[in-house]
Amino acid sequence: MALSPASSLSSLTDDTPELTKDVDLENVYHLVSGVVRDLSLPGGSISLPSEAQIEMEKIEKLLVGGAYRPNHKVAVSGKSTLLNALLGCSVLSAADMGGACTSVVTEISYQEGSEAVATVLFKTRQQWETELRHLVTDVHDANNPDSLGKLANVCSRQDLKKMGTVEKQEMLPEQSKELESSLIDNLLDDPAVKDKLGNASTVSGTPKDIREKLKPFWGAATWPLIARVNIRGPFPVLSSGIVLADLPGHGDADIVRNKVADQYMQDANTIFLVAPINRAIDDEGVQNYLKKHISQSIIDGRIAEDSVVLVLTQHDVIGSNADTASSKDAEIEELTNQLKTHKSQKKQPKDSKHSRLPETRKLRASLGIAMCQRQKELAQGRCLAVISALQHKYQSIYANVSGASAPPRPIPIFCVGSSDYLILHDHSPTKTAIFSSKSETGIPALYTHTMHIGERQGVSDAIHLLFLTYQLLNQSSITECEQEVASLVQSIEKMFAMIVDESSPLIDAAKQQSLQVFQAVAETHKWNQYLALMRRQGEFGSTNLNALLTSPIADSESLQRLWHVVFNEDIPRTVLHCMKSIHTAISSSVSNLRHRSVDKSLHSIETSVQDLSSTITKGITIQQRQARRIWAPLMKTRLSPQYASVAAITPGRNRFARMKSNESFIEGSAVPIFEALKAGIKGALAECVELVQAELQHRVRVIVRDVTVITADDKCPSFLAKVRADKEESIFEMMDSLKARVQ
Repeated sequence: MALSPASSLSSLTDDTPELTKDVDLENVYHLVSGVVRDLSLPGGSISLPSEAQIEMEKIEKLLVGGAYRPNHKVAVSGKSTLLNALLGCSVLSAADMGGACTSVVTEISYQEGSEAVATVLFKTRQQWETELRHLVTDVHDANNPDSLGKLANVCSRQDLKKMGTVEKQEMLPEQSKELESSLIDNLLDDPAVKDKLGNASTVSGTPKDIREKLKPFWGAATWPLIARVNIRGPFPVLSSGIVLADLPGHGDADIVRNKVADQYMQDANTIFLVAPINRAIDDEGVQNYLKKHISQSIIDGRIAEDSVVLVLTQHDVIGSNADTASSKDAEIEELTNQLKTHKSQKKQPKDSKHSRLPETRKLRASLGIAMCQRQKELAQGRCLAVISALQHKYQSIYANVSGASAPPRPIPIFCVGSSDYLILHDHSPTKTAIFSSKSETGIPALYTHTMHIGERQGVSDAIHLLFLTYQLLNQSSITECEQEVASLVQSIEKMFAMIVDESSPLIDAAKQQSLQVFQAVAETHKWNQYLALMRRQGEFGSTNLNALLTSPIADSESLQRLWHVVFNEDIPRTVLHCMKSIHTAISSSVSNLRHRSVDKSLHSIETSVQDLSSTITKGITIQQRQARRIWAPLMKTRLSPQYASVAAITPGRNRFARMKSNESFIEGSAVPIFEALKAGIKGALAECVELVQAELQHRVRVIVRDVTVITADDKCPSFLAKVRADKEESIFEMMDSLKARVQ
């Protein structure tokens, strides 16, 4: 969806951008608020027909305090400096936050005024107790060094000493568990911890002050207790409704933090994949990271939505680059030789020496300028080369995943120099590394793109809000077009059956490899790591046993390709065909009427069908993203009893060998476990069909109902008819204006 030139945001200059309100959206929210107010009775309750009440509840969820701001979440994977550059000040700091910056999700949103407010949400007592129990048991029972390091953040030396003593003591299991529980209770009831659990702390100040005021929370004794941080402030880039989320970045070895990031990225409206430009092509880890998330974005339908962006950081870091040629090399060599000539001259009389100083300074200044120009030229050349290579890589991944022969449209890629931008933005006396203007850093281009994302979402939401309001003002009931709905549902069911059939042999292949997976994990883990893995249901450190067991299914290129074709090509095409048929059927019946409101009715049908098509497509996209990631969670559920059984094996001789009973278990239970995966994917897709069918049936009835009301005003309750008469013309005018902006 592209914005028309007349309404798009102007390109950022080197001046600080001024915040301007979107008048169109403000007018929409003012009108809708007026409708809600007009339909509200003096007592504050709303007396509406049941279907109208449903629409009113949807609208009220969007309207907060008489206004609505889009909530478009943009997931950014772990680069605080980049976020600071977009925000225009140093709100986040990896140096201040240490390990905490990659442990919690930090959401940053817009708030009018001059102050910023940060809310630190702490884990509940139950969450913290579960985590503590794992850590204490790991340290006490198995002396696990990873858990000991985490526990050291919140334990006193005395408590750690107790645990070390317990480990060396000969005691009965009951006594050992009792002492463990005592230690956990002491940690939970520590006043410094107890007062935080389940609560929130708030700090406020200018945007630049927030960083300092958050510092105390990143202390070693506090940050493990934090669940999430929300920051709201007058950040212009977020004024269009964007919510930036700072997530754990590429290379995080903790499976729990990676799961948090992956879940947020699944649910986010847009994702920024961030990687350092100097490693984007040659580094195997970065390449795997980009391939994984680009492939997933293609399957998730994000490419069609334009909701994935690549951001290459450290555009302002070049290094020596001695082997890279530049058009400035000859000039630099000449100036360097001239300076050497001056230095190599023999001693001269004082007056002659002083006479050479201005020329020497001039040569040094010229050399400095030439070297800066060389760095800038190299940075810009590298940017173009890396973008070209990544676009080629993206096209290759797309062809492999989708099976399409035609290349996709290019993916948005930005090269940014955040550090230089912040120096220039703050007018700092610190010398920039490469760039001399903000626009050269690439941040203004990314800033504008981010604003456009929010603006597009705001316009789409405003159209939907107007549509809900129009539905609210038109009440009646009639059922048509069910044959088209039934045909669409049958088509989707056939496509889903193809996915089930494709996944079945892959599940069988995973079953055949399951024993080798358990054996490999046992061979590559020490006994205490293996024990921690069992206690955490297959997820510990960088290992996810559930994902390893199901990787032949989840990573299958044939299933990925089919999934992409079904969800991103076939279903959208089938939905569009169905919508056209519904539109034609209803429009034809209305056109045969001789009524003064026929034109309005036809206008309503077009708008309603467009909104329905968008709603159905979005609903299927959300469902398929969840179903696509179902394999490892299903495996975890099926293996949970076995994990608990192995974790409960008592200490003693050959404990590790006894824990390897997993191998005999999987040999005997593989069939029912993997058959459950087949049932699981079938059930998930069936649930998707049910949701689509229910939404289609409801919305088609609503469309026909609205048309009936327009051509038969006597069927509409009088108080709704009055408000509709006052607002209907404005609703249509605003809707037409907003649609023109997204053509």
